[in-house]
Amino acid sequence: MNRQDPVNSQTELNRILEIIGKITKTSAAGSYIYRGEPKHYEKVSSTLYRKLEAAKMLHLNVEEAQKEEVEAAKRHIKKTDEFEILTEIQHFGGKTNLIDFTTDYCIALFFASESFPFEDGRIILQDKTGTIKDWIREPQNLDLTSRVRVQKSVFVQPPDGFIEPDMEIVIPQSLKQPLLNYLKREFDISIENIYPDLHGFVSSQDNRWSARANFAKGVTYKEQADETGNSKEKNEKYQQTIKSFTEAINLMPQFAEAYSTRSFISQIEGDFDHAVADATKAIELNRMSAVAYIHRSRIYRTKGELNEAVDDLTKAIALEPGNAIAYSARGEVCLSTNDFDSAIIDFNKSIIMGLKSPEVHSVLGSAYHGRGDSENAIANFNEAIRLKSDYPLAYMGRGEAHLLKGEIKPAIKDSNMAIKLNPELVPPYYIRGEARLHLQEWNRAKADLNIAKNKGLDIIASFHNKYKSIAIFEQETGIQLPMDIAIMLTLSDA
Repeated sequence: MNRQDPVNSQTELNRILEIIGKITKTSAAGSYIYRGEPKHYEKVSSTLYRKLEAAKMLHLNVEEAQKEEVEAAKRHIKKTDEFEILTEIQHFGGKTNLIDFTTDYCIALFFASESFPFEDGRIILQDKTGTIKDWIREPQNLDLTSRVRVQKSVFVQPPDGFIEPDMEIVIPQSLKQPLLNYLKREFDISIENIYPDLHGFVSSQDNRWSARANFAKGVTYKEQADETGNSKEKNEKYQQTIKSFTEAINLMPQFAEAYSTRSFISQIEGDFDHAVADATKAIELNRMSAVAYIHRSRIYRTKGELNEAVDDLTKAIALEPGNAIAYSARGEVCLSTNDFDSAIIDFNKSIIMGLKSPEVHSVLGSAYHGRGDSENAIANFNEAIRLKSDYPLAYMGRGEAHLLKGEIKPAIKDSNMAIKLNPELVPPYYIRGEARLHLQEWNRAKADLNIAKNKGLDIIASFHNKYKSIAIFEQETGIQLPMDIAIMLTLSDA
């Protein structure tokens, strides 16, 4: 899987907390400001210094070059204070001799992680009372919503354009996205609120569109996986699907749909722990989504966690009382636990709400059969077959209901049809075998029972769940079973 498992996620958190621990331990010993750099520049320098260096113009005095820039800027701005002009230039991404620092190490961690994903970043810790004390410029009278104020900015204006760091901590590239996720989750620090202006919107817009592009790519891979009959190719396509959804989530951690769809693929792949984790995250991001609860309930049901499945479906119904699928799904869970009365109520509600499918009528028929109501069971199996004449499960269920009523020949006829439509179904062989016991067709009955047994059905349990013992069967039917068949259907500990 192309994502972190719970163990790796815990390891990442431990590494993040270790970095924060180093910062706080150092900061406790002095008065520090912080700078986050997304890549390891040769020097802790201003953007103007780096511009002059790239142009091979370091023979110029950095401060003099900055004064020329300020004078040129005065023609475009209605300000006279040099420092205000410099911060305005800095705000719009211009080149100045101001080096950005912040009084908040979490904000510095954000800047160290938010770009250059394939390079290590770093955090610079600088003692305000050290070498830089005379070069610090602190903004005054800021608007509460200004970028400088939100970022808790402090500027250092070194005469040579660079400073020597007191301490630096490397941020490995592999930890950048986990750090961004941590800062968003724990401190609500993200690109949207670090840049409380149009830049923040534009930057997040780029991320959103990149995330959606990766999501669309993942959907395409999923469709290709669904269409191929080659198991190796299918698995490869599902892995590419998960990778694309993971990239989308990394770009937009609040992408609920990406979590939900990745969860669906994990379920197909049999990775139920990741499937539940992603479905849970999708719900956290959108607690009003009934669909998300329905999806997670299916994973719980597959895992055998039926109480959790019912809880999720009940929440889905509370959110959308008219959701027929949620009622039907909860009915299926109740049916699997032999809570036939609850299942019947839920299936009937789903039908009233418009879900009149052969599948729903068939499981409703099974619920009525489980309660011993053969008439309603057969009526619903009839409806399922009317809606879908080649539906083997409906024929199988109706055959079993006929057998319960003592209608032997219709039971055999329906079992024959179920087997014809799907020879891999196992219960129809047992149903037909039991029906043939009533007709005393011993060889045919024995053949069917053996087929069911060889296909994995516990024929002894099936027989004793209904008749309790050979003696009760013989007493109720007036039929004495041959010794070989009686032995086949006798409990091993009897």
